[in-house]
Amino acid sequence: MSLAPLYPQLPAIRRKRGQGVVVAAWLGSTADAAAAEWARQWALSTGRRLVVLVVGAAASTGFGYRTDIARTCGVAEFGAGALDVDIQEATGSPAEVLVDASRWADVLVLPTDGPAPIADRPLGRTIEAVVTKASAPVVIVPGLYREDPDGTVVVGADVDEAAVTEMKRRVPVVRATSAAAMIAASKAATLVVARCHGHDRGSVSRPCRAIQVARSAWSPVVAVHA
Repeated sequence: MSLAPLYPQLPAIRRKRGQGVVVAAWLGSTADAAAAEWARQWALSTGRRLVVLVVGAAASTGFGYRTDIARTCGVAEFGAGALDVDIQEATGSPAEVLVDASRWADVLVLPTDGPAPIADRPLGRTIEAVVTKASAPVVIVPGLYREDPDGTVVVGADVDEAAVTEMKRRVPVVRATSAAAMIAASKAATLVVARCHGHDRGSVSRPCRAIQVARSAWSPVVAVHA
């Protein structure tokens, strides 16, 4: 799965360290490669370094995943090629590891099983916990998803306008006022930007709009807290 040169477009995101870092989670999911490819494209387009963070059960099955990651990222061996790719393995709770990574990453990219547009597909506790607790935007990428040739991005009406000003100069942007409207608009979009709110940060006791949208969207969803 490849993305056109303009994709993926995200809201303006500051670089926390030096050239900046994009972290793609490798969870042992059927969508791992799709998420890593999405992260690779965005890292290339913004000049950031890509870290593939192998966590949970995926980090304890030997080193076979390195070949899969190398193939996904288009490099024969790490440290070679146009993209700076780093593989890191981490044990412990995947959610805790990824939330910790969000403190130094500019963006987290997470895979989720189940092809879009299956409605109400489960995201899993790890992804839901990371979305609500992360201190960086989180992109949720299903294994199969729709790609809009025009690069249209759907943005929730409650997302800060300043965050999407630069995006609007590059791609068509559609504003949507509800989770249902964002899901419907995602049928003709390449990305949905949804604000994570409706609960206290770190809790999913009440519905989170970004999570609601990600469960049924036809395209990847980026959850932001502003």
